[in-house]
Amino acid sequence: MEVFKFVWKIDRYNFIPCYRGKVLESPEFHVKTFGSTFLKLYPKGDVLDSFDESLTVNLKYCTKFKHLTISCDVELVWEDVRTKYFIEVVYANTKWKCRVDKRSPIPYIDIENEKVLNNCNFFSPADLIVTICFYENISDSLHMTEELSEDLKKVYENRQFCDLILRSGTEEFHVHKAIIFARIPKLYAHLMQKNKTDSRNEDEKKVLTEATLDMEPSVLRVLLCYVYSGKVDSTASVMPTGLYEVAKSYEMVDLKEKLHTSPSQITARTCVKIDYNVFRWQFSNIYNLKLMQRVYSPAFSGGIVPCSDLKMECYIIRARAEDYPNIPSDLLSGKKKLMIFIHRLFKGDPIYVRFKITVEELPSFKYIAEHVFDTDDVWELPSFFLFNRQKVFLTVDLGDRCTYLKGFTLKCEYSISADESAFVEGTECTAASTENFVAQSNNVTNLSNDLASLYDIFLPKVSDIVFQINNVKFPVHKVVLAARSPVFARMFKHGELETVGGIINISDLDISILNLLLMYLYSGKTELLNYYSAVKLYGATNKYEVISLKKFCAEYLKEILSSGNVCDILILADMHCDTNLKKFAIDFISAHSDVILRLPEWKELIDSRTELASEVLQEITKTILTQRGQSEEPLS
Repeated sequence: MEVFKFVWKIDRYNFIPCYRGKVLESPEFHVKTFGSTFLKLYPKGDVLDSFDESLTVNLKYCTKFKHLTISCDVELVWEDVRTKYFIEVVYANTKWKCRVDKRSPIPYIDIENEKVLNNCNFFSPADLIVTICFYENISDSLHMTEELSEDLKKVYENRQFCDLILRSGTEEFHVHKAIIFARIPKLYAHLMQKNKTDSRNEDEKKVLTEATLDMEPSVLRVLLCYVYSGKVDSTASVMPTGLYEVAKSYEMVDLKEKLHTSPSQITARTCVKIDYNVFRWQFSNIYNLKLMQRVYSPAFSGGIVPCSDLKMECYIIRARAEDYPNIPSDLLSGKKKLMIFIHRLFKGDPIYVRFKITVEELPSFKYIAEHVFDTDDVWELPSFFLFNRQKVFLTVDLGDRCTYLKGFTLKCEYSISADESAFVEGTECTAASTENFVAQSNNVTNLSNDLASLYDIFLPKVSDIVFQINNVKFPVHKVVLAARSPVFARMFKHGELETVGGIINISDLDISILNLLLMYLYSGKTELLNYYSAVKLYGATNKYEVISLKKFCAEYLKEILSSGNVCDILILADMHCDTNLKKFAIDFISAHSDVILRLPEWKELIDSRTELASEVLQEITKTILTQRGQSEEPLS
């Protein structure tokens, strides 16, 4: 599901100097509740990359969006013709390399080779549009945190193991101090301070069991629903008045962000200052010029672009054979060529100049080029025609014929552009209705993180029970364990766990496995597993009926299944009545029976679990008979 879209329009993209290392930055934008970021665009690649000179798009701070899938789309628009780039992912969710077919009608200038690659209007603007879409991942980890949300919501609704009553108006809400501590620490601190003050006044120390809050019942109801589930549920058409102020006063940053109407799309624009002009310079007495005699044009500028005043310089020199390797030297005898230079008259910020120079009397003669003036430097243009200078005429060679001119006029069409400026053009927001708000609030990452921080064996926080293995203590909370495990819920309810001073000794689990189990119960997340930990954790989840984690371990065991461990995994699945994992293991043995049936692990399986081995052999026989197209027959 798409959760956010960022559209970046770069106007007059083809008037931005495209050299390797040139970078454009988009305005910063905020992706829902995930955080801020921006784009970097390299028209001809980043000098730090070893890639070719392809247009490259780079998303910054991408680690904020590890739970999202991100796509990139790039297209050029020129005179209503849209050309899509071919996108190649360099790094997932981070960097994309983009190419466009050079046969497309997009005006593209190769600044290094100084030639037009497409036959088009040199001064027609082309706009680049970059679209970044963010999609929500539906993964196993998200399903598991979703289950965490549902489990805590149920324990709240069923009022199990409550140790605190909050009153608002005439209504009472039965809650758990551990959950309030983890989710609204400022409210918990306020309640404890108030209870301490009241106890001092009464000269006795009271345990916090009840409190009255100064807020509307409708606000507290929605607030507690969010605290336990990470989501908002309300039958009203809008959120209760005052909910945002409560979230603000108790410093609930995640809820505040979700209560804001988050933009579903942001459009940004980068604009380039550009000015187009035509300058003509007439040469009526060029036959009087001496060799190397310099002449200068009047100054001309870009108008709206500061410090863009330019001046042309021309002089005549003899044509040299080394300058024209494709022309026989005898044909160059007596030929002259016109040298043209363009001077920037004042220092300033870099400007980008595109020139198209033609001789009005000779339409077939033209020169097209572009140049970046970093400061007050000089740009030399290659000579683009040869001529003989006679007394009155210029004799210009046109290949198979000549033309005679008394003079000529240089027509200079030019555009001058300066640095680009970026700004956010507009946003599209979702409506502030309950339905849309609830849709935005389905991300329960904050709930998972808050409960994960509640579980800390080194800094116990408001724990009400302790597990112990070999003198290693695990301070935990009944409400979380009961919400997440039906077995723990029954044990706590009926007092089936033997405690000594509030400590429960665990003898059937390793320290590392208990830690993995508790981390999952609190956060809905698992750390990286290996074969040993997956097998041990699988057994623990079966004992304590943590079904989702059991499925996760089973899927992991399927992924690492091999001829060396398949027999052990088959026994494990059979012991715990996991028909899905068992079938997967049997199918694996059947598919690789030519190897596995020769291994010592298989012989051990026959000796220790004869019936299970027989079941596998029956399945192998059925497979063989099916492949041969014969009817299925049981083993005699």
